[in-house]
Amino acid sequence: MKAIVRVKKYIHENNLEFKPDWKDRDQRKYYIYYNNLDNEFEWDASSYDKRGDALFYYFKSSQDSRKVITNCKEDLKIIYDVK
Repeated sequence: MKAIVRVKKYIHENNLEFKPDWKDRDQRKYYIYYNNLDNEFEWDASSYDKRGDALFYYFKSSQDSRKVITNCKEDLKIIYDVK
């Protein structure tokens, strides 16, 4: 899927790549999801569980998640299948 490739490229080119340590319960793992009630992309965090709604990436901060939402919104709409 081209949209995923473009988002991954943006993440790589902007040094937003992050490999979560699932054994570290103190490490926050931020992810993007689509809020159907508010019709917008948002971010949330987890420390110890892999979220099914984190489709393809975790981030080290809420700021990184917001950057992707802001700069890749059209591709995120394709990935999450929203209009």
